[in-house]
Amino acid sequence: MKVSQHGLGHLLNPLDPDDPSRDWIEDAWRLLLRRAHGLDAEEPHWLDRPALTPVTASGPTVLRWFEGSNEGKPYAERITPANFLLLAHPDPFDPSEALPIAPYEPDTSRWDEITWIDRRTGKPVGITTTPADGVMRPGVVRVRTYRDVLNGYVSHPEAKSLGRDAKPVTGRTVGLLRRRPVEGVLPLVMIGKEGNKLEDRLSGLVTEAPEYRSEFVDPDHTFWTDLVVPVLRKIDRTTLAEKSALSRRTIERQLSGAVRPRETHEQLLAGLAVEYARSELAKRVQTIPRDPMGVLQCFLSEAAEDAARCG
Repeated sequence: MKVSQHGLGHLLNPLDPDDPSRDWIEDAWRLLLRRAHGLDAEEPHWLDRPALTPVTASGPTVLRWFEGSNEGKPYAERITPANFLLLAHPDPFDPSEALPIAPYEPDTSRWDEITWIDRRTGKPVGITTTPADGVMRPGVVRVRTYRDVLNGYVSHPEAKSLGRDAKPVTGRTVGLLRRRPVEGVLPLVMIGKEGNKLEDRLSGLVTEAPEYRSEFVDPDHTFWTDLVVPVLRKIDRTTLAEKSALSRRTIERQLSGAVRPRETHEQLLAGLAVEYARSELAKRVQTIPRDPMGVLQCFLSEAAEDAARCG
């Protein structure tokens, strides 16, 4: 059996953080598989330890988190570039919103005792693995354990797949999955390498797409040119002029590409295009996309199929 490290490889070995062995990952997947098949499964003793990720103080952003704790200390005792750190993963339901990080500690028994700080504020924060019980614990954040991480995989919906019933996968789907068909939506947006800052994303240092993803948009193919204008061209110009309070000549010039409408006019006309597309789709299809881009794309696809049939 080939054991995948996907989703677990960024975590420390809970048996010995200094041991690069990944045998514990094989034990983790074996535990989940045996449970899924109703077989007896002995739980590893490390399941309820904090699930921690090793990171390096590799840049000014990370070092800024420790400005408060470094203040007044001699250089030898400070967190400095290339120091190893431990990053804990907060329980998403914890109300504190703290993001705990601490100096590297190889002794697993001390992981909940070492000095942690909230990397957002630089202030000290305590961590606990005790399940939430409704009691507020000021200055303490509940962090995910290895048990939490593994349980998350059991109910994790695989967005790229369909279940045996050909429906999108949910947390309760079981059985062999199949690939989910996708359809490109105009305008096309080209993105850079998806593996950018992969380790930082897995560890939680980088969480927002703009921080790691580069996007390239062709200025000649935008939401306005590829979706809005084709729909507006199907609407009577007099109706457009009445609803937008723009002159018919202005609308003609905008739809011909002679001029680009100002932002307020573009938003107004885009809204009219979506309104028209949604009303026309309601006459023909049972399910209409919720988002405006999907509405316009669906309408244009239907119009293209009609033209092909007539042709």
